Amino acid sequence: MTRPPFRADHVGSLLRPKALVEAREAHRTGRLSAQALRSAEDTAIGEVIRRQEAIGLKSITDGELRRQAWQTDFYNQIGGIVKGGEKVAVHFENDAGSTDFVVDTTRVGSKLHLDHTIFGEDFAFLKANTRQTAKLTIPSPSVLHRRGG
Repeated sequence: MTRPPFRADHVGSLLRPKALVEAREAHRTGRLSAQALRSAEDTAIGEVIRRQEAIGLKSITDGELRRQAWQTDFYNQIGGIVKGGEKVAVHFENDAGSTDFVVDTTRVGSKLHLDHTIFGEDFAFLKANTRQTAKLTIPSPSVLHRRGG
């Protein structure tokens, strides 16, 4: 098949490579510019594109490597979305163990609006660097609703 839906597809984030984790931390602490971080992300995304193409996937994701959190990096860019004033405890488990953390709730504080295309540049980079169908994850409205606590 050359058009979606495809028989096999990747859903979800890919693990961040060590170099990207280190670059993100260096940027967070002011030791790396935003432009240098973007370059590190470009390199890491290029590698995951090649890996997905090499195993034969027909739809290619950037693995959400540019995002801190796949959902909040999206809906925090929508005008009218505000912090909800409460915290929600999250428990997460994987092979390495478990962790607990707290996230802010969010809510719709005013009429929603967009001032720019969210992830537009990110998608353009992905599409320009794959020979397959580029795809990008965006959260549904129900994800925003769930973060309300």
